[in-house]
Amino acid sequence: MNRSAPMTDAASSLQQYLDDARRRHGVIGASLAVLRSGVVETAASGLLNLDTGVEVRAESPFQIGSIGKLFTATLAMQLVDEQRLDLDAPIRRYLPDFTISDAMVASQLTMRHLLCHNSGMEGDFFPQDDSTGPSADSYVRKMALLPQLHALGAHMSYCNSGFVLAGRVVEVIAGKPWPHLVMEKICAPLRMRHAFADPRESLRYRCAIGHVPNPDEASRLVISPMSYLPLSTAAAGAVLSMTASDLLLFVAAHLHGGMSETGVRILSEDSARLMRQPVLEVSPHNRGRFNRMGIGWLLIESERQILAGHDGACAGQFAYMLSAQDRGFAFALLTNSPSAGLADELRMNRPGNSGGCLV
Repeated sequence: MNRSAPMTDAASSLQQYLDDARRRHGVIGASLAVLRSGVVETAASGLLNLDTGVEVRAESPFQIGSIGKLFTATLAMQLVDEQRLDLDAPIRRYLPDFTISDAMVASQLTMRHLLCHNSGMEGDFFPQDDSTGPSADSYVRKMALLPQLHALGAHMSYCNSGFVLAGRVVEVIAGKPWPHLVMEKICAPLRMRHAFADPRESLRYRCAIGHVPNPDEASRLVISPMSYLPLSTAAAGAVLSMTASDLLLFVAAHLHGGMSETGVRILSEDSARLMRQPVLEVSPHNRGRFNRMGIGWLLIESERQILAGHDGACAGQFAYMLSAQDRGFAFALLTNSPSAGLADELRMNRPGNSGGCLV
């Protein structure tokens, strides 16, 4: 994957598209990367921060929010490849003291349930970090009273708490904190040069800050009062940050069966394929256009193809990614203000390509 391709007519067209579309949808700042035939084209537009007026560049990291769940799922599947994790073993094999309000579910819950969002437990659980510092271990202990919303394995119900739990299992098996593992096992091998999982690293980069509606004047956007979500929820997508082209390095490795263009394998071909296979139906009211769930991946299954992607949102930043394995195509759109309209337009128009819409 050529991440520094020279400016072409297509790249120039991409830049013009992003400039126009960002203004049309009122997005503060946006970074876009598109992968076609092994070549990545990038465009950046707008401001990283309304207060400072610093402009977005292609090397500007944004938070990717829940797209980080795919990194957690990949770490888990790496352990499967190493025969250190069984997707269908009870979580209590790895966390003997784990409990939630439903004792039966607590004893039967597996990593596959967590990675496919069909545990049935309450997912929107965001306790503040402990005063002594962020800890996934502490978060999991606070899950003890989480209610069960539906029967274990009954259907897909998006679950942030489940991915924090999955991340904690990964930590216990691997013996290192999730932020260290994601950098060591994924970002560094794939040469994601502007990616980081510790917000203190943001000082090294020209980073985006999120923007949200002004509570006193909803039509006006202001800097988000939060820079990032509680760090104990890192495995669910609290703070992992990178550029759009960095994100496509990760996506391209999955498209190529778990291997980077430079020959670095982060995942077995079997595991990469398994993650993108449809497992569950997704309610049309649940995750937008996605209609199937894989292992970590959200899927769009049609008669023509299966597309794989994920969206993310945190602290006023919004991220969108979609890929088509059979075409070797993917895009990543990272923004620092509400941008659903821009993302939908991008999915439909597929800028720089006369072949029609992607989905």
